[in-house]
Amino acid sequence: KEYITITYDINDIIKAYEKLGIVEGDNLYVTGNLAYLGVPVYKRKEEILENHYKALWTVIGQDKGTIIIPTHSFSLCNTEIPFALDETASETGVLTEYIRNKPGSVRQMHPFSSVTAIGKNAKYLCTKNSRHVFGLHSPFDRMIELNTKWISIGLAPNKTCTAVHHAELMMNVPYRYIKEFIHPILINGKIKKEPFYLFVTHRDCDIIRNKNVKIFNHFTKNYELHSEKLERGKLYLYSIADFYKSTTQLMKQDIFAWLEREPSIKPYRI
Repeated sequence: KEYITITYDINDIIKAYEKLGIVEGDNLYVTGNLAYLGVPVYKRKEEILENHYKALWTVIGQDKGTIIIPTHSFSLCNTEIPFALDETASETGVLTEYIRNKPGSVRQMHPFSSVTAIGKNAKYLCTKNSRHVFGLHSPFDRMIELNTKWISIGLAPNKTCTAVHHAELMMNVPYRYIKEFIHPILINGKIKKEPFYLFVTHRDCDIIRNKNVKIFNHFTKNYELHSEKLERGKLYLYSIADFYKSTTQLMKQDIFAWLEREPSIKPYRI
């Protein structure tokens, strides 16, 4: 049998992003998994990451666009391990850690669920935020304001849409609550404990997650979800502002839209 290795290079990435609808000056939230795209012609990990990074800048413009990525470090939660803004590694994939270490990147101060940005609007998105992951003055709030586009690499968008939790918080869903964590952070060489917040589900509530199927079925009926093939996988793109508008509209009708069904165990208790 003859086996053919499918490969792609930086030019293929650029063409796919352009066909997807990315243009100069875009703010892009980039998430997903590069492994689902197949085998690139570049063998070294550093070279693979560099070419994905360069392809994004080629399309949006080095001085005109912004790249935003998740740089979560959830393993620190409920530990005494200090969070260091410039040193704590991203646990959200190799591309996010690669971009986090780039000169000029700006990381949100949150020990468990941070966002990092680089480019024109990086400081606005990731500094002077609230101590919350979502809600007013969070990076997600500002991404909506800036009409940011969400890119999911290799993974279906319903599996990567963290912004759904911003909609849940703004709609005050009854199966979640805000929990305070007092965590050590390293600032100017000194460790101090400060409060941060996560939007978590009630423990005694019999929640069955829907994996955002209902939410994306509603979204695609009213708004555009773009996709483009790149070798063995796909790239997906949509407007975060459109997604937020669609999801909050749906939650006005069904506050449990993120779930398979309304929980039967009530009242909700911490």
